[in-house]
Amino acid sequence: FIDNSPFIGLNYYRLNFINADASTELSNIVVLERKGNGKGYSFFPNPVLDEVFYQFNSEREENIQIEILDVLGRVVSTKILSTSTGNNNLKTDMSSLVPGTYIIRAKHEKSGMLHSAKIVKK
Repeated sequence: FIDNSPFIGLNYYRLNFINADASTELSNIVVLERKGNGKGYSFFPNPVLDEVFYQFNSEREENIQIEILDVLGRVVSTKILSTSTGNNNLKTDMSSLVPGTYIIRAKHEKSGMLHSAKIVKK
């Protein structure tokens, strides 16, 4: 199995096996740590095929404007997403964009935070 949206920090995994006789067994717990970038947010995966995720922790509910800019600084995609309090993992579709290098930018409407990263589309 692949976890396409692991959180920064510790992630705990366990499988529940269902046998032919309908009995169940649990596997051992496996703990994997995903290192952050030290900034408190992350855009991943990078490089990206179709979807990029913006992961961060929010102290409030608010709207976030996600923009994707080309190398000339032109906005090629914009969308507004809503957050919830706590950990957020917001998905942005990049499947329609041609392969290349882009800037992804997240503008938080209430807090005024602006996070950005260079991202490569395969």
